[in-house]
Amino acid sequence: GDVYKRQAHGRAIKLLTIAEASSAPRETIVLVGRQHPPEVTGALAMLPFVETIMGDSELAKAYRARFETLAVPLLNPDGVVYGYWRHNTGGVDLNRDWGPFTQPETGLMQNVLQSIDKDPERSLRVLIDFHSTNKDVFYTIPDELPTDPELFIKTWLGFYQTRMPDYDVNRDARHVVGRPISKAHVYDTYGVPGITFEIGDETDRQLIKRIGRESAIAMMQTMLQTPLPQAPKARAANAQPSGEQ
Repeated sequence: GDVYKRQAHGRAIKLLTIAEASSAPRETIVLVGRQHPPEVTGALAMLPFVETIMGDSELAKAYRARFETLAVPLLNPDGVVYGYWRHNTGGVDLNRDWGPFTQPETGLMQNVLQSIDKDPERSLRVLIDFHSTNKDVFYTIPDELPTDPELFIKTWLGFYQTRMPDYDVNRDARHVVGRPISKAHVYDTYGVPGITFEIGDETDRQLIKRIGRESAIAMMQTMLQTPLPQAPKARAANAQPSGEQ
């Protein structure tokens, strides 16, 4: 994958590009992890999620033939090395800097998103940001807000729940326009679904592996059923927020 050098302490931030070789236009899914250094369970879920996308199943091959996935598994390496709680070496919570983009780490993500948006052969479709908290929960935008792809989150989590019949999929849907977090920024700016994928700090580690695998399978199933992206003008129109929810 590509390697970016930070401006602060020079640690590499790696970007993994997952896709089958193709000259066709690309629809892009962005995955982000470890904005907050101690949130280990989110990273433990992201690993099998990415491995499932990279797997040899027919589903994964079909998904990679149409979609590219850009994964940044460790956005805050300095914070991890120094044992910070929520900040980087600049003293900023990175998941409160999407929009201002004052920090080198979030500036890299801004460049990634803008490069997709400016490329006529690529289209941003979804951003999933992996975190940890006191329980397993998906923080999402509400279904009432228009997105392209339409109702992706509802469909994805429905498929996921079907694959996890003995497990309760929890969702907390809300949106505050202009809030400088990843999921709100990508919706406000690009009109696409943003999801904060939270794993409980005490969630069983074997269950976390299953969560990562099954949620990735459901995501690929959902994306393969979505229509091709709308025209750029239609996407831009959808990106206009309808008000605080």
